[in-house]
Amino acid sequence: MKRFKRYLKFLSLIFIIFMLTMSVFAVSGCVTVHAGERRPFEVLLQDVSAGLSHSLAIDIDGNIWAWGSNTALEGMNSSRTMGKLGNNSRDTFFAPVQITWDTQFVSVAAGIRHSVALDSEGFIWIWGRIYVSQNGRTVRYSQMVPKKLNTEQRFQFVSAGSATLAIAVDGSLWAWGNNDVGQLGDDTTVNRHTPTHILQGLYFQAISISSSSNLALDIHGNLWSWGYNFNGSLGDGTSINRPMPVRLLPQTRFSAISSQGTRFAWDIEGNLYAWGTNSNGQLGNGTIGGISLPVRINTLARFTYLSATTVRTIAIDSDGTLWAWGLNHGHSLGNGDSYLGVNNARNRHPNPIQISRVRFKTISVGLGYNLAIDVTGRLWSWGLNLNGVLGNGANDVHFSVPTRV
Repeated sequence: MKRFKRYLKFLSLIFIIFMLTMSVFAVSGCVTVHAGERRPFEVLLQDVSAGLSHSLAIDIDGNIWAWGSNTALEGMNSSRTMGKLGNNSRDTFFAPVQITWDTQFVSVAAGIRHSVALDSEGFIWIWGRIYVSQNGRTVRYSQMVPKKLNTEQRFQFVSAGSATLAIAVDGSLWAWGNNDVGQLGDDTTVNRHTPTHILQGLYFQAISISSSSNLALDIHGNLWSWGYNFNGSLGDGTSINRPMPVRLLPQTRFSAISSQGTRFAWDIEGNLYAWGTNSNGQLGNGTIGGISLPVRINTLARFTYLSATTVRTIAIDSDGTLWAWGLNHGHSLGNGDSYLGVNNARNRHPNPIQISRVRFKTISVGLGYNLAIDVTGRLWSWGLNLNGVLGNGANDVHFSVPTRV
């Protein structure tokens, strides 16, 4: 009997604690997140970058946010510490975490094994897998928090892939990092651990970098391309790697570029050109098959911004709505189709399809997933959620349409 009374007292105590806890939750406005529910990310953003296995963003106050894997992509020595998120941790984070730093940032780029950010004063910060020269040897280490690049040069734009490219405030172009296929553009295949001035005498307004090849736009509207020439991605009509930049379509002047995977460029009249690999219709011209020279793409919508990988393209039209084309493996196009196969015509969309009527201002395409910021500054994501790259608080909750984070 005494044991039963003690058991009743125990149950009563548990009930009281439960009721007090629920009261605290009710007063504070907290809610319990069950399976299928998500706590919304309310921070307003100005920039976002989707990588291979991690994601980065800049909020409107200049703070960095990061989520996803802190190590290498699975199968790429994933056990080795890299610190790509910059939060001094080895863990994977399934929702955005703020990188506390007493600096205001304006842009960020998620590379393959490292991350890069540009602060409001024009200085570059790096973290993740870093390579330096010591006593004539190349030494790599994991930079766990953002570190300011040791240079007095100030920059206006930075982009990261297997290497890093940046445009200085005077328009000069600088490159450093891996150079195994000539992606630095210095006419060598020698890795550079500090910024190297390339194409001296020319000044640039835009650069766009993929994993191992690059596209640049100078201040006169000329296109320059170099690095790894995968399926004609350099646009020079050949399949030859170029360690020295080559000029494309010298008779045409351009105003904007994008080359994270498939290459795109707008001429000064707003016409869209594309070239490179097209095995899944990612050029958006209704065909399958690569093109090694820039060709004009005629579409019903007028696209003002786009981001692409080697298998798909996501674009924003002049009204701010989203379009997609190419391979839809793993929900990545965002049209609601959950089919996961690859080698099937059903999963290839060589013509643009509208995927959302929400108005957006910027997008970034990663490995199997996409990030976008709408005109109010809210974060959206869709596609495969490996390593928590969607930022929705889970590792196995995938989105087949653009969804608020």
